[in-house]
Amino acid sequence: MKFIKLIPVALLLLGTIPVIAQESDNRDANGKIVRGPYQTNKFFDNWFMGVGGGLNLYTGEYDWKGDMGPRLAPAIDASIGKWITPTVAARVQYSGIQGRGWTTADNIFAREKDGKYYKQKFGYHFLHADAMWNLSNSFSGYKESRTWDFIPYVGFGVVRVHKSGYTNNKPAGVVGLVNNIRMSKHVDLTLEAKQMLVGQTLDGETGGSKLEGMSSVTVGISINLGKVGFKRVEKVSPPDYTPYINRINELEKANASLTRSNTNLNSEVKQLRSQKPETIVKNNPMALFFTINKATLDNKELLNLDYYMQTALKDIGNKKLTIIGSADKETGTPQYNQQLSEKRAKYVAELLTKRYGIDPAQITIKALGSSDNQFKEPQMNRTVIVIE
Repeated sequence: MKFIKLIPVALLLLGTIPVIAQESDNRDANGKIVRGPYQTNKFFDNWFMGVGGGLNLYTGEYDWKGDMGPRLAPAIDASIGKWITPTVAARVQYSGIQGRGWTTADNIFAREKDGKYYKQKFGYHFLHADAMWNLSNSFSGYKESRTWDFIPYVGFGVVRVHKSGYTNNKPAGVVGLVNNIRMSKHVDLTLEAKQMLVGQTLDGETGGSKLEGMSSVTVGISINLGKVGFKRVEKVSPPDYTPYINRINELEKANASLTRSNTNLNSEVKQLRSQKPETIVKNNPMALFFTINKATLDNKELLNLDYYMQTALKDIGNKKLTIIGSADKETGTPQYNQQLSEKRAKYVAELLTKRYGIDPAQITIKALGSSDNQFKEPQMNRTVIVIE
């Protein structure tokens, strides 16, 4: 098709520059290209706005027959878009100002005849939405600091031409590429080439190729708005539950051991409860009674002890004495009562050795706590019994 021959050489040349100028791949320590996945950016992140200026070159039915110079017209671009991922963006762009060309017949767009053909001139406006693909990030991995990005795109929109009150609106497609040159984190230099494609009647003529369009090359500035860049999703290592499992196993073993011990203790308790108290029959017993929670005797009981030592045990000689301490089970815990009975027994033993000169080797101390209460009245079980 003759139309294909008219696509500007600049489009091809501009497209090959970033291929040659690409930086080295973005690789990890193992030499593997680093890609996604990436965290989803927020709505106001990674937006960009751009403006540019350059040249338009219209390609219609007969434009290729005339000189190219008169066909060149001023062009401007204004864009706004958002990078959804490091490789995919959506953009809306206005392209325009003017189109120029050649025609074989006088029409609404014709200005003057120059030799065999008429010169055309018309206002040109093209609003289109584009899907953009960052090939550099796709093939070399995302790198925010890369100097040059190679970004082809395709789009669709509406093109409008007008002159002297006449307008013509047509749906049109577009293909192109953007060379994005990083100047700073928020500013990029853009070199953009595109080809608009539309039906053959846009310029008011029919015949020849079924397609015509506008080739454009612009240079501009793109401003990156909001938060810039993307963060990779960090790979989370699966949690190591081994320490917890080991601890659970240890606790289960300890629990099983405690259960066995508890069973044995319960059995021993039942056995002890089923036994009848052992009746201790000794000569010359002496009972000393204590006030509740006390481990010392009052004067009355000290008098009784003194009488006992002067009468029943006045000729003790080498006799052995057993001192049995008790506490009542109606008050205090078993542990507390055990300690209290020990204090009472040791107290009486100390009286016998220090006050009455009995050899400590002759004395045996027993502390029963509250496990052997033989009397119904609690005060009767708060006692120390001294027996031979």
